[in-house]
Parts: sequence; structure tokens; C-alpha cells
Amino acid sequence: MPERSNGQDLRSCGLVPSKVRILPPAYNKMKKEKEKKSVEKKENSKKSVFVVIMVVFLLAALALIFFVIPLKILPETPEIPIVPMCGNGICEQGENHTNCGEDCCYPEGAYIPVIPNVKCCEGLQNGGNYDMNCVLNHDGECEGCILVGASVCINCGDGICGLGENYCNCLEDCKIGATPTGVYGFVSLALGNCMPPVGLSCSKSFLKTEVKIYRAVRESEVEGNYLKNPGNPVMIVNSDEYGYYYVRLVNGKYSVFVEDPFNEHKEYCNSFSNGYACAIEVNNNLAKLDILLDRSTH
Repeated sequence: MPERSNGQDLRSCGLVPSKVRILPPAYNKMKKEKEKKSVEKKENSKKSVFVVIMVVFLLAALALIFFVIPLKILPETPEIPIVPMCGNGICEQGENHTNCGEDCCYPEGAYIPVIPNVKCCEGLQNGGNYDMNCVLNHDGECEGCILVGASVCINCGDGICGLGENYCNCLEDCKIGATPTGVYGFVSLALGNCMPPVGLSCSKSFLKTEVKIYRAVRESEVEGNYLKNPGNPVMIVNSDEYGYYYVRLVNGKYSVFVEDPFNEHKEYCNSFSNGYACAIEVNNNLAKLDILLDRSTH
């Protein structure tokens, strides 16, 4: 029997059709190896993606453990308070003329102690601290001026007989009027529901509280009917059980505030005119100003 060593012999014997191509065994082996490598490549690709995902997940977990969680657990660092240093020539937060006159200037109406390196604020003068109950004689001079203190910061020349001023230390502002003039009024309190037209639960009564007289206060110094930065009043009196108060003041422009016992004892005013709050002008006549502390619903 003839040896069938290749496809040509098989075809010549009529065992294989002439159009059929017989692939050598080496080709089949190469094809199988190629397919195997393709499968291995796909498997390796899947493994690489898995490794990348695991690395990203691990890094995210480490960031969460070492950075995010500690920030939430650790307490906030407290702010270190700035401690003012009296004597450095700077009026710092927490300092004023009462606790550090060496750094802070003295405002209008403030009394200056007899110590070095103290001064009035800009625009003020150092005036003698005299008794304010002096009386002008026929020559227009003040009699009975009694020096009751070293000095006081005044704003002499502004046309207002202001804090610390009197006939003795600032005749220019306090020259009108021989004696202080009486100022009076009533302090009342409104509570309940005062909405019109009936307001059956609305109640008004007199209020016994502290009345403070200031040098004329502008509307810009008041917020929500309350004085923003209370200073040194010209005079303080108490209204009686009927809400009545009375003070004696030299001629000038003033503002009347009352202490609100229902709101942290803030100083209250409820009328505004010509740019001033609860203003009253003293000019040799008995003057009246009523204050209504309105805590009702409208």
C-alpha cells in the first residue's frame, strides 16, 4: 500500500477531493497556542482591573482612617484670647479710660485723675471740674463756683452746654440762663394687645425706673429704640411710683432715656425728631417730656 505522507498523495489516490485543503499538523498546533494565549491575555486583563480596583479601594480606606476620621474626632483648637497690655500706647480691645487711662483717651464728661500720661480724646478740652449750681451775678459772672475735682473733659464751643460743662468752665456754651431750669415728665408702660380698634387687653400703667439724661443723642446712635453705646449721662434720677421724674438742667439740648427692666436694663427711647432721639431743649422754661415704654402688640 502506498505511503500517505501528504495531501498530494491522498488526492492522487482519489481518497480526498481535490478542493479540500489539508492543513499540516504544525499549523493546528500554532492555532491552539494562539487561542490559549488569547484566553490567558483576557484573564490577565481581568486580574489587572481587579488589582487596580483593590488598590484604589485600599488607598481610599487609608485616607479615611488616617485623615478624615481623625479630623472629626480631634477637638477644635480653642482660640487664644488676645490679652491687652496696658502701657503699650495702644487702646486695645478690652481697654478703656477706666481700666487703662494710660493707653485710652478720656471721653466727654469723664473726670481725669491726677496721674501722668492721661489726656482727653481728640477735639475735647481739659476743663476745671466745678460745682454746676453756680449763679450769675449782675455783671454776668458766675458766683459760687466751687472746684470739686481736678479736671473734666469738655467740648466747649459747640454751642451745647454738654457733659461736664457749666457757667464756670464754659461760659461760651452755658452763658444763657442764670439758674438751671426744671425738666419733668412721666414714664409709662404699655402691655398686652393694643391693636386697634378695640385693644381690650391693652393696659397702660406708670413705671418706676431709672431716668438718664444725656447730651443730645442723634438717631444714628440708637438701634431698635435702644441706645447703642451708653456713655456718661449728664444726670440720673428715678421716676416715682406714679412714673413722675424731675431734674434741673442748664440751658442746652438733651435726650431722655429710661432703663428697660424687661430687656437687660437697656436704655430705651421712643420718640425721634429732627435727627435726634427723645430730644428736649432747655431754654429758661420748664420743659416736659413723657416716655412710653411700649411692650405691647400693635
